[in-house]
Amino acid sequence: MEKGRLEAFSDGVFAIIITIMVLDLKIPSHGNWTAIMNDAWMSTFLAYLVSFIITVSFWVSHHLIISNLKKVDSGLLWINVLTPLPMSLVPITTAWFGEFPNSVAPSVTYALVYVLSVGALFNLSTSCRSTWQI
Repeated sequence: MEKGRLEAFSDGVFAIIITIMVLDLKIPSHGNWTAIMNDAWMSTFLAYLVSFIITVSFWVSHHLIISNLKKVDSGLLWINVLTPLPMSLVPITTAWFGEFPNSVAPSVTYALVYVLSVGALFNLSTSCRSTWQI
């Protein structure tokens, strides 16, 4: 299999994750500046902003991991397909955290999804090492 198909799939998944997050942002309740300065809207927006940066950093890491591949086999393809699984939970944990920024459960879940996503990227990196062009 060509590496380009693997990259295209992964790019699509990352694009969908970011799209879902931005669609979850609600329009401010009023047409004045105070509508975006209230705590509820600001916490949701800041959660989106942090999640956007994290998701983009995952995308960059993914790109760097697979950029030196010389071949893609079925095992690597499956690992690549499963890599964005925890990342696909970023939109829901972002929304939950944005809604309840001072609650423990959303914060812990948000952090857990981050740790699982980093672990998935590490697993992909380990799996790709044997096929990297050096």
